[in-house]
This record gives sequence, C-alpha cells and structure tokens, in this order.
Amino acid sequence: MANVIKSIFGGDTDTTIKLDSDGTQYFLSIKILNSKGEYKSFTSTSFVELTFESDFNSPFIAGQLQIDNRGNQNLFNSLPDVFDEMPKKVRQYSSTFDGQEFLFIQIRKKNFNTKTCSYADEIMLDKPFVITNTINSTLSNNTISNYYFTDLIVADLLYTRKEWTSNVLIGKNKKTLSKFSNEELQVNGSAALKRLITDFTYPEIIDNNEWDRGLSTLQYTLPKNAPAMQAITYMLENYVSSNEDLGILTYLGGQFQLTSLKDIFAQVYQKNNNQKIFKERFTNAFKVQTEDTDVVYTNKEAERLLPNSFQFIPINQIDIDFTEPDPISGINTLIDHSLITYNNGSKTFNLFNKTGTVEEVRKDFSDYLKTFPDADEIELNVPANDFYKLNKVTNFNTSNSPSQTTSNSQKSKISLQRKMLQYLSRCKFKAPGNFNICANKFLYLTVTVKEKNDFLTKVPGFWYITNSITTLKSGTFRTEVTASKFDRPIPE
Repeated sequence: MANVIKSIFGGDTDTTIKLDSDGTQYFLSIKILNSKGEYKSFTSTSFVELTFESDFNSPFIAGQLQIDNRGNQNLFNSLPDVFDEMPKKVRQYSSTFDGQEFLFIQIRKKNFNTKTCSYADEIMLDKPFVITNTINSTLSNNTISNYYFTDLIVADLLYTRKEWTSNVLIGKNKKTLSKFSNEELQVNGSAALKRLITDFTYPEIIDNNEWDRGLSTLQYTLPKNAPAMQAITYMLENYVSSNEDLGILTYLGGQFQLTSLKDIFAQVYQKNNNQKIFKERFTNAFKVQTEDTDVVYTNKEAERLLPNSFQFIPINQIDIDFTEPDPISGINTLIDHSLITYNNGSKTFNLFNKTGTVEEVRKDFSDYLKTFPDADEIELNVPANDFYKLNKVTNFNTSNSPSQTTSNSQKSKISLQRKMLQYLSRCKFKAPGNFNICANKFLYLTVTVKEKNDFLTKVPGFWYITNSITTLKSGTFRTEVTASKFDRPIPE
C-alpha cells in the first residue's frame, strides 16, 4: 500500500499546482483521503482558490478549497489511465459523510540560497486538516466544489460522542456524588477545560508552560450526544484568568495554550537593558505610505521603535481602511457592565458593579500597557462617555457557589474586554501572504505623515489582530488583516 500511496502522491502524473504571484512561484500539493482508503489529488487545471482564516473567537484555523467541478468531473472521473494497475478502490473517490475525510496541504516556494548559489524549496505549510462540509456552487457558469476544512484535532472535539462530566476531577466514588452539595462539586475551570480536551484527544496536546490556572470554578456535565466543542465554548465563556481578566484559548504548534489577556500583551515587546526585544506574539511591521515624504524627528518611542534600515512592509494610503467606533457602539457597547447573581440556596442577590466599569477597565489596561513604548504617555483607547454615562449593560446569573464570588465579580469586566476587541479603533488592509499573521497576535503599524491630527497620533504602535484571511489563487497570495488598537496618547 505504501508504494500505491507513493504512486498517487508522487507518480509520473504531475499533480503539483503551480501559482505565480508578485514574481514568486508557489507550489501546492493538495490531496484528500477518506475512511475507505480512497485518495484524490488535485491539479492546476481543477484548482480555483484556497483560503485560510483565523479569528480571535476560535483557537482553530478554518479554510475553504475551491475546485472546478465542470461536468461533475469530481464525481464521474477516476484517476488518470496511468494508474490502471492500481486497485479500483484506490483509483476512485467518494464522500463518506462520516467526519473522516482528510485534506493534506503542502505549500512551498523557491528561495535563492546565497551559500550554495542555487534555488531550494522553502516549505511554508505542510499539515493535514479535516473536512467539515462540502457544498457545490456556481461561479461564471461553472460548477465549483467548495471543501470547508479546519484543524485536524477538531474532528475529535466535534464528532466524538461520549459522556463527560467535571465530576471526574473530584476523585470520589460516583455512587456517592449525589450526597455532595453544589459547592462541593465545584472544580477549577482551567483544570476542567484541560481534562475535557485531553479526555477527547490525548495528554500531550496541552502546552503546560502556557496554561493559565485561572480563578473560576464550575460544575458541568456534557449533554447527551453533544460534542466536546459545546463544553469548550461554555467553559471559556465562564472562565476568569489568574489576572482576573479575559482568557484566550489558542492552538499553536500542535498544542493548546490558555493565556490571560494581560499575559498576551506581555508577550509582544519588552526592553531589557535598553535592548528592544520582540517576543512571540509579534508578527511584523507595516508602514502606511502617503504623499508626505518629509522625515520628521520625534521623541515618541513608538514611532522610532524599529531602526531606519528596517524594511517595513508598505501599505498604500488608499489600501487601508480605518474604522472608529460608531455611535451605536459608543452608546450601547463600550459602556459600563454590571452583573447580578442570585444564590438559590441562600435566596440572596449579589450586585457586582465596580469591576465592569469603563473606568476600572481603563485602570487595568494601564498595567497591561506597561510593556508598550511610551507607556507613561498612553491610555486605553476608550474616550469618556459623559453624555450617556448612565447607560449600562446588566447581566443576570444564577449561582449556588460561594467559591464563584471572585470570578462572578470579574465577569462584567471580561464581557467589556471581549467587546473592546471588536469595537475599538480598527484597521483592515491587505499584505503579502503570510501565515504567521494570525489572530491573537500583534502587528506594528506606523504612518508617514508630517502633520498629524488627533486620529493619526494614535496610529503608531501595536495593533491586536482579531482576524486574518490568507488567499492563494492564480496571480494572488495575499493576507487580509483586521486589527484593533488598545492604546492611544493621553489627551493633552
């Protein structure tokens, strides 16, 4: 069978997809495998487009592969005649609808090696994915097969069905659990999330060095026939980090990380003995090009963070969109949040007002932003809303556990933080294709303008990436980035 697979994936028939973009040639190898042992490879004649998307709301990559299905060729055709000697089972392919269809994607390009004076392959992406859906559509009167896919590990979290309860962390006899109170059944939310993920996958998938223990507690039982993904969503919505703020779940390098929002800010940039150090959450630096070519001296560290010799990635002024919070967001979203909890046991109400106020969140971010340039001169990018300061969002929660008091007191703040990721000053632009530019990381942005208005004074600095979409097709390899700005200069 190994020789058969090798013949399909690397035989005489050329299944490599060649694309040219901006003077660089890219080579794609795309193959599908199903649970019946059937394989299919796509060629340049059938390939239309490949996209990858990352979003701060999900730890996983989502993607879409578009294939020209003219004349139903994906359904009617087997492999070329050169594979006649292969078993029929391997030469054909059909969808199995069992959650076990896998997509193998390799992307590489030719790079010139100055040491050997020759061109060598640079592998940019080489990983398997699981197909979650297949939909046919029409494009220019051609039938297009759209394969939607995501990280391979999602298959376990989305399709596996089994019983699970956080009570497994208590370590007591299941038969006696009914004797315990709701308070005694509470477990640490971080430990429950870790156990859930490993019970549906395997222990090594957790990055223990980047796993925040958190403060929140919970008691959770997965509903019958529900996927683990449903429990993950619930646990993250009710999670409070060790820093008493929002927790971000990521899946990088084949492992899960659970990090507080404050720690993410600390993983971008720091100064050590006057040496500037960019850390793991930093991606790249961009400069918005304008018609103003004057070089103006500034004492703002954010604007001279990188040396003059640094090759910023240029963005034309007309190719970037800046968006300030709209009036509805300012009135109804970026405002004070409060939480009311009701304890069924004691029949009492608790009101948590203070931590969810814009002013308190502003104070917290003063600490988060200490690692940024000009930290003493910047503040959270939320203006005072005096006219509508009586507006607030009030949430209601039922709780029987005194141990949840600390985490409940922070949930209003976390709700406000999550909205800030979406509604603060945003920018959107397209850059050369780059898989490293992904959600929950930062990019650096500056602008070549001599005379700055109030808005342009807050452009230079780090922007939090909330979404990225990377597209590959004939003549195109681009990444579209959406990012939010958390800091701004303190108004004079």
